Amino acid sequence: MKVAIVNKFFFLKGGQETVALEQMKLLQQAGHQVAFFSMHHPQNPPDYEWSGYFADYVDYSLKGQSPHWLKKLSLARNFIDNPTAGKRFNAFLDEFQPDIIHCHGIAHQLTYSILQGARKRGIPVVQTLHDYQIICPAYTLLKGDQSVCEGECTRDNYLPCLKNRCVKESRAASALSALEMVYNRGVRDYTPLVEKFISPSRFLADKVIAGGIPSSRITHIPNFLTGIDVYPDASAQPGADFLYIGRLSYEKGLFTLLKAMAQVPEARLKVVGDGPLKGELMELCAQQGVASVAWLGHLDRGGVSEALQQARAIVLPSEWYENQPMSIIEAYAHGRPVIASDMGGIPEMGVAEYGQLFAPGDAEQLAGALKQALAHPEVWRQKGQRARRFALNQYSSDCHMEKLTRLYDSLMNRVAAR
Repeated sequence: MKVAIVNKFFFLKGGQETVALEQMKLLQQAGHQVAFFSMHHPQNPPDYEWSGYFADYVDYSLKGQSPHWLKKLSLARNFIDNPTAGKRFNAFLDEFQPDIIHCHGIAHQLTYSILQGARKRGIPVVQTLHDYQIICPAYTLLKGDQSVCEGECTRDNYLPCLKNRCVKESRAASALSALEMVYNRGVRDYTPLVEKFISPSRFLADKVIAGGIPSSRITHIPNFLTGIDVYPDASAQPGADFLYIGRLSYEKGLFTLLKAMAQVPEARLKVVGDGPLKGELMELCAQQGVASVAWLGHLDRGGVSEALQQARAIVLPSEWYENQPMSIIEAYAHGRPVIASDMGGIPEMGVAEYGQLFAPGDAEQLAGALKQALAHPEVWRQKGQRARRFALNQYSSDCHMEKLTRLYDSLMNRVAAR
């Protein structure tokens, strides 16, 4: 089988890229031919054989720039529909001739215009959903004030995005994102170009269906982690530190976590990751006298694994509708329990059994969970052992490949029948 994987970034930028790149390796190991289509970027692997077809890198941040209004107009146009990326993708398809196309993140930089070429060539397309982008202009179901949105925007009306300044707290950015949705769901509905949307969590699937995507177009396939069975022995005694892994941004609930840490002076926390709130969070620690937080910054996969081996539990205090966090799967794979907010796709990952849930934004409940983990180390070690067995059963690469190839085969058979 020849599979084209499409994602706007071709390096480990975040969880979305982790899944896309690991999926490529998994398919190759199973004997399939795989080619990746993406954008040019300085962090891409050098000399990749298909990079000559990649789209030009598009940076919409414009940091330190004051472009001419014509340049801004061109960027805005490409934000919605990038014809150059479409031409590059068509040339890529003609050369590689895939049996199936598997998309991850393509909005904005690559845009859904690239899929028109797939439809003309009769190549089935699937897309893994990593957020709420197909129903929400801001991707996150968060308003500009960071409060949760319960789907105010509809396919016929994206004005709430503009009113609530949902994108970057900017009326202009929100207007452009709303216009993109009007174009992609109204003027030229791209969703029929995707045969199946893969939802890692049932929660995300339900939200997308409520947003107007037919349930027949959604299939549930959980994320996966390669090599779970060879991770360090989960029976080992866990360390004393709590661990946060992820982006340092508002929706991740880190202010709540630091408030909880202030109530549990005997607890120690290691923070892996970076983001726009790092300076503010460090300042808050200093103001509250919380000296037991170590800021480790970005770590490679080996560094993350080492930090997990030394942890008592990981903490995920998110205050938005998470899909299926890879950090929870990684914790389970290492035999580490999880303390997480009772929100989005998190509860369906068994956190109530393999750790403890708490109400989002409730620092006192979170502090209570931290105290429980410190006071009962053997109970929590056993939770971690059960979590590892759960991960082996639910999130292994074998489970993922079985479901994924079954989906590919069904779609290719359907196209052949047509």
